[in-house]
Amino acid sequence: MLHTWDQVTPAAEVMRTLDDLVRSGKIRHVALSDSPAWYVAQAQTLSQERHWEPISTVQLEYSLAERNIEFEYTALAKNLGTSLMVWSPLASGLLSGKYKPSGEGTGRLAMLANSGNPAFDKFTEKNWAIVTELEQVANELNRSMAKVALNWVVNRPAVASVIIGA
Repeated sequence: MLHTWDQVTPAAEVMRTLDDLVRSGKIRHVALSDSPAWYVAQAQTLSQERHWEPISTVQLEYSLAERNIEFEYTALAKNLGTSLMVWSPLASGLLSGKYKPSGEGTGRLAMLANSGNPAFDKFTEKNWAIVTELEQVANELNRSMAKVALNWVVNRPAVASVIIGA
């Protein structure tokens, strides 16, 4: 997996290199992580046209609180024969059940809020509304918020795998 697009290397160079690695037996599959949809589409199209190893999956952030991939990547995956491997399905812990709109909870998100890192800026009005709704659904189903949030992600179109981290 080529982790994070460098914004410099042409897609043809990346895909040719990855194909060479597959053909030499050093890797089995090809994947990209956190690359823009236009770049993934270009890379996959080149690999198809040139009979190179295709992209097996694209790793992207996806959760009830981060749904931007739905605008392009889901259709891209379906139409170009790849899949999605998603990370942060609990939105860095926001959807785990330990954070509530009333007190914001304790943990990494609370400690890193307003740190300047946008990945940890999860305490927004929109996200609190999502947490509130998630809690209500979880209570109705007699399941944890984390289980409901993970189940939602796992069953989304084109999602083949979900990465859960500590």
